[in-house]
Amino acid sequence: MRSLVVTLALFAFASSASARMGQRDPVELFAQADTNHDGVISRSEFRAARAARFDRLDRNHDGYMTDADMPRFVRSNADRMQKFHAAWQMADDDHDGRVSRDEFIAAGSRMFDMVDGNRDGVVDQAELQQAAERLRALAEGKEGR
Repeated sequence: MRSLVVTLALFAFASSASARMGQRDPVELFAQADTNHDGVISRSEFRAARAARFDRLDRNHDGYMTDADMPRFVRSNADRMQKFHAAWQMADDDHDGRVSRDEFIAAGSRMFDMVDGNRDGVVDQAELQQAAERLRALAEGKEGR
């Protein structure tokens, strides 16, 4: 349960930060992984979307996400960097202080599993809506910790 709350907290942070910067929220990004537009997100679609996202985030193309890959507006704000480091710690399986492409995709698989409530290997619109509601509740302080 703790990992679900931590993950939802990170989603909530990302959602509010994204909204402030005019970007899409994490649930919307999750939904956009439906590349064949069949109304459900398969594990393979989600993994492919995570891989593509990593490729965009790895700004220096060295195969790892580190502080150097963060935009200047993030690096210049200690609070933002602390929140990103907390997220990285969850994904940094080998604890080397950086997140590889494989680690990033694996962290996404854990998120997928949390959203795939019936464990059928796809996320449907109802499951996506439930995840969005949990995020809103967490952001509003209504979900238990």
